[in-house]
Amino acid sequence: MLKYESRLQALEDANDDRSIEKESYFIRKKVDETTAEIAQLENNLGFFQHVPDDNPMVQDVHKNINKHKEELEMWKAKLKKLRQL
Repeated sequence: MLKYESRLQALEDANDDRSIEKESYFIRKKVDETTAEIAQLENNLGFFQHVPDDNPMVQDVHKNINKHKEELEMWKAKLKKLRQL
């Protein structure tokens, strides 16, 4: 996050509104993609409703969902920092 804050500071110092807008678009796109991926994985879990939770495939899907949720929080934090500019 510190590295990203440095990048934002450089964008702010350059006073380049186009680059800031481009970065904002990129992050919003990543938030949308990650949210869609989480929804898809959770939907896929519906097909395994009669499979025990200790099944390796189900555990892998839960692991992927948690990983994507962490990524989503990171993207949201970056977007929040960007909006503070």
